Amino acid sequence: MKDIILNNKSIWVDASSSEWESVYDATTPLGIYKFVCVKKGFITVYSKKSEFKVESGEAIFLPLGDPFKIILSEENGGTFVYRISYRYFPNVDHYDYKMQTFKLPAKIIEYIEELKTFDRNLVNSEFIWKAYRLLDEFEKLMNKNQDISAIKIEKALDYMREHDNYTIPQLAEMCNMSRSGFYNIFKKVVGCTPIQTKHRFQAHKAEILLKTTDLSVDEIAEKVGFQSTAHFRKVFYSRYHCSPYEIRKRQALK
Repeated sequence: MKDIILNNKSIWVDASSSEWESVYDATTPLGIYKFVCVKKGFITVYSKKSEFKVESGEAIFLPLGDPFKIILSEENGGTFVYRISYRYFPNVDHYDYKMQTFKLPAKIIEYIEELKTFDRNLVNSEFIWKAYRLLDEFEKLMNKNQDISAIKIEKALDYMREHDNYTIPQLAEMCNMSRSGFYNIFKKVVGCTPIQTKHRFQAHKAEILLKTTDLSVDEIAEKVGFQSTAHFRKVFYSRYHCSPYEIRKRQALK
């Protein structure tokens, strides 16, 4: 690591290249918010839910607590990135910021280069002011990209992954949306309807239970949230093009 600037562990900047590390695997520590800006080359960022390719002139925001992996490209002489970390956000709305990418205006690169000129042992009020001026520029870009409705849909998706018995109207109410509004925004964000997504999660959970337990098909149908086994079989077949019994039989032959 080089070109580190540290201010009482609340703000720091570092510059690194693919020669320093090709894979960075971490969970953002509690209270730490990171921006990774690509000056040269490109990086690929993997999270629990998404995959991002961040190219030269772009940046990615990494929320606190989200596990992620960054792979720096070694093509054409490697990749050079700036990583800027903040322990505190003045804007309380940062809690709803999700992992996202955005274009970097020349002004931001200029601000980062200014911060790099400070002596790490002589950080002063000017450094602090410039660091938060940079954060303000970041947040302006993030606000343009931030879709509060999309964030609500992400929360609904998390709930759908973790629970089995719920209705679509209950999800709409949880998101403080009308049923029609929830349906339209969900389809726009996810690419399919809420019920199609629910069936996808249910079928996947059922597949795991078929392969790892001795529960009957009736018991599995009830456990993953279907009111009838006939409906479960129909949904399962539409996704896997085979019956639950065939999945279990294939597993037994392995």
